Amino acid sequence: MAETRGGSSANLSDGNEVIERICKGDQSVISAIYRQLRPEFLSWAAVRFRVDQDKIVDVFQESVIIFYRNVAKGKLTELNISVKTYLFAIGKNLLLKTIRDEKVQLDIDELPAETFKDWELEKAYEESHRKQLLSNALDALGPPCKQIILMFYYREFSMEAIQEQLEYKSEAVARTQKKRCMQYLREVLNTKDKKQ
Repeated sequence: MAETRGGSSANLSDGNEVIERICKGDQSVISAIYRQLRPEFLSWAAVRFRVDQDKIVDVFQESVIIFYRNVAKGKLTELNISVKTYLFAIGKNLLLKTIRDEKVQLDIDELPAETFKDWELEKAYEESHRKQLLSNALDALGPPCKQIILMFYYREFSMEAIQEQLEYKSEAVARTQKKRCMQYLREVLNTKDKKQ
């Protein structure tokens, strides 16, 4: 824990607390993130990526900005990992993109084993984040659409079973409703993508 300008501590290991403080307009937490994580990110990235120090500094700044925007726009409402893990994952993706864009040769054999663990953790987080976005979108649709989508795609009910359980007049009506619900879901997800 570290002291922020306002005197309150910034617990960067509790991602949800950080998100809550940002949502309440506490800008000091962003300064604390920058001060506390910048040195560690710079040394971590310098060891793992063949990119000059100035680019690493730029990537860290961009990672903090992306984190802040994701919270401010409501894209990131819950964080069950530390802010450090989230920022480092963003930074890693930006650095890998830089390497691809600049066609810098990265020898996988030279990467420390820890890097692969980081990738696995990030992949698990991204999957969790996608599930959260889908869950939020389903909630936005309301009960009838949420029920029919969950029953068909997740519980693998037949259209006949859905028609009976949700008391639709016919299987064709249930199928039409499922199609409409999927359209609404795509619209909700596309709207969220455009906001991000």
